[in-house]
Amino acid sequence: MSSPPDRVTDKPDWLGGLNLDGLIDLSLSAAPDESPSAGWQPPAPETMAGLFPHYEILELLGRGGMGAVYLARHRSLDRRVALKLLPAEFSSDEKFVQRFHREARALARLQHPNIVGVHDFGTTADGWLYFAMEHVSGSTLADRLRHHRPGAGEVLDITTQICDALACAHEEGIVHRDIKPSNILLDARGRVKVADFGLAKVALEAHPSLMEGAMHTRTGAAMGTPEYAAPEQMHGTAPVDHRADLFSVGVLLYEMLTGQVPRGVFDPPSRKSGTDPRFDPIVLRAMQEQPDRRYPSAAALKADLLPLVRPPALPAQPSAPPARRHSRSLLVAAAVALILSAGGTAYWHGIGKQEPATSPGAAPPPPQSIPSPRASAPVFRGRQYTLVTDPLPWAQANDRALAADGRLAAVTDADLNRFLTDTFARDLPDGLFLGGQCWRPGGAWEWSSGQAWQWTAWDGEPPRFGALVLAPDGRWRAVSFDEPRPFVIESTPGS
Repeated sequence: MSSPPDRVTDKPDWLGGLNLDGLIDLSLSAAPDESPSAGWQPPAPETMAGLFPHYEILELLGRGGMGAVYLARHRSLDRRVALKLLPAEFSSDEKFVQRFHREARALARLQHPNIVGVHDFGTTADGWLYFAMEHVSGSTLADRLRHHRPGAGEVLDITTQICDALACAHEEGIVHRDIKPSNILLDARGRVKVADFGLAKVALEAHPSLMEGAMHTRTGAAMGTPEYAAPEQMHGTAPVDHRADLFSVGVLLYEMLTGQVPRGVFDPPSRKSGTDPRFDPIVLRAMQEQPDRRYPSAAALKADLLPLVRPPALPAQPSAPPARRHSRSLLVAAAVALILSAGGTAYWHGIGKQEPATSPGAAPPPPQSIPSPRASAPVFRGRQYTLVTDPLPWAQANDRALAADGRLAAVTDADLNRFLTDTFARDLPDGLFLGGQCWRPGGAWEWSSGQAWQWTAWDGEPPRFGALVLAPDGRWRAVSFDEPRPFVIESTPGS
């Protein structure tokens, strides 16, 4: 009998309620001969009857580095399920088996209409670990987004259902860790089903070597998919808890509203695609870089979405004075939207800097104008350079430069670096921001101006993440996007 194919390409990945290229494929970082399941061939459907007498095995849906998924029918219940079979070698690892059963029991407790349910799990007589999950007939949100951008009503419907699913999981102490469109299933009635809860955690704990470098090779590793993962998942700045899922929901919400995943310097949703500006503060809060600045729970995120079900009310008589009683949430949303429309941009993995610095009752912030420079604004090679001494996080500094018809300074050679060091950075113990940034760990450093990255002053290998600081000694350093620094605006003389 010929070996089954590595992948059944004529079947969509969502058919079994599992994303075969996502969390269940845990050998992403290993070469084929390094994977624990390398060379493993799943049994053909016709040979599975002896292993699972209570199931009718209908077909092989696909396979990955951690096993194979079959479409099956539970004989006595007459219910279709997605049956996942793990390679037999994992059964010989007692720690893995214990974790598998512990996590499977926890997942089986997640009984919620918006979560793909676990129906059964265990070990066959021959030692194969398996679990049977709800079979979902429908499509993924990824498929939906490839064909059309959903309207505001559909975005709200999908997002609130995701929040309901996460609220249930988080109450059970389960963090998804990989919320993304391909893990959001939409059944035939349009109901959301969140798939792949926690399935990678078991193998990561038992075989951590599988994940070395996975984040920088292919997406879908156990730490999360880079485009949707929270900063603490990407570079280990804080423990990963339920708030990482809420960050991912913010990215997903932005993508549904604009058609794009936020990257680099990006506009808020209303400016990007003309959507309801009341979405803007919700997206920004969900995507705060620091976990404690995000929503505290999925329920809190949903609560801010619910008022958006109806469009903002218009006054009955436009000429009449505005009503004095307003919803506090609408006032906050309007204020944030106004600030964003003036500033114009936010920053990926650094969104925490968009929060107002003043607390309720404090004096209002000064007008968003360029403060007086610390020194005169010298001209070098036909470009004017102005030092702004008010320290700001990187994204706010970038916005301030754009508002002044300039940009954060970019350095293209040693002479310009020496000029900026001698003129400005020499007397600043913490250095100053330039326009360089690397928004994704392991990604490429870029100038916000779009200039080519052709010269550097790193002391050794460039860091893997952060905002660029010119130190007093002329060397470059990388800091968190939230750390405020003075900065230099580069502009055309007389602008």
